[in-house]
Amino acid sequence: MHTDSDRPACTSTAAGHERNHIGAPVAARAVLWVERDTFARRAIAPLLQQLGFKVTFAADAFQAMNIVAEDLRAFDIVVMDSDLPDLDAVELAHYLRSARADWRLLLCCGADAEWMRDWVHEAEFPCDQLLVRPLDVTKLEAALRQAQAGAAGVSARRA
Repeated sequence: MHTDSDRPACTSTAAGHERNHIGAPVAARAVLWVERDTFARRAIAPLLQQLGFKVTFAADAFQAMNIVAEDLRAFDIVVMDSDLPDLDAVELAHYLRSARADWRLLLCCGADAEWMRDWVHEAEFPCDQLLVRPLDVTKLEAALRQAQAGAAGVSARRA
């Protein structure tokens, strides 16, 4: 675990958080969030903790690829920024799908990229959901819960 919050990769956990903000019990799920903006990472970490998720951040696609290479089963959900500094999100999504087909992939984009909604579900961009910024907490939680349910369903079918 990295302790320096200015470093690009940091891990935050929901240790001790047994209930979400509405009091419902939740099982912590691991999320890899690929986000280049340090301010956004600092804002997202406590929010995901409060929702009962463990989050690990990568500042770019190559760092995300290195993190997942260490343990392909460490994460169930990957959220990626559409504007990464090293690879575009399409390349990262294809890499992630080739590494593990059952990951739930969510793409974050700016409000000006609403045109991406149809494109996200096409074969050339294998993402499960599109999140439009600024992120609405209720919509973010719903997207993560839907992804969590999908990941649990895939795990159950695999067993």
